[in-house]
Amino acid sequence: DLAKKRGVADRFLVASSATSTEEIWNGIGNPVYPPAKAELEKHGLSCYGKRAVQLQKNDYDKYDLFIGMDSANIRNMLRIFGGDPAGKVHKLMDYTPRGGDVADPWYSERFDVAYRDIYEGCKALLEVVAALIWEGEKFMICQRPAHKARGLLWEFVGGKVEPGETKEQALIRECREELAVTLSAGNVFMDVIHEYPDITVHLTLFNATIAEGIPQKLEHNDIRWIMPSEIPNYAFCPADEEI
Repeated sequence: DLAKKRGVADRFLVASSATSTEEIWNGIGNPVYPPAKAELEKHGLSCYGKRAVQLQKNDYDKYDLFIGMDSANIRNMLRIFGGDPAGKVHKLMDYTPRGGDVADPWYSERFDVAYRDIYEGCKALLEVVAALIWEGEKFMICQRPAHKARGLLWEFVGGKVEPGETKEQALIRECREELAVTLSAGNVFMDVIHEYPDITVHLTLFNATIAEGIPQKLEHNDIRWIMPSEIPNYAFCPADEEI
């Protein structure tokens, strides 16, 4: 739901699995626990038809990232997978400044608190950075592909911060992946908080220059170098438009 509201649902395949068999009997998973279902419905989220399924060893090669709610989840995932050679397993709250475990409503019966933790962690998981890349008095803007969300709108190149990365490291990686250049990240140009009806997008924009390489359109439809006075000539993504 968060990815959809941020317009990046096309970049994710999201699934949910249990790390134990407590809610699975004779191969059939229980439906979502009624208090959890009620809490989700308060926020407009439906879990109709959902039942518990267990994580499997062969899932490791199917997904890029495995997010556990607490330390017990992490132990169980490592046991099921037999390790984590590709560094795919992470704890949700480690994406947030406070870390720790998601409050377990099984013991506290506070499903609202659990939802708060999960919401905070998922927002942090989708924290994004972008680069204001300068060349003299001009800066770079990139046009999104037509087939993706916010197709053909213009944006500043960037992406989400991965676990263990600083924002600067994430920015350098994203520019290498999307433009085939080595970036020199400078200071923060500005922080943008863009509020949609049900979600807040936090984008950190860094001043930057290209240290090595010639920009290539590896993921974008077009790349332009423009003057600040030319900004009104381009339609930007909502969060980038505020910049």
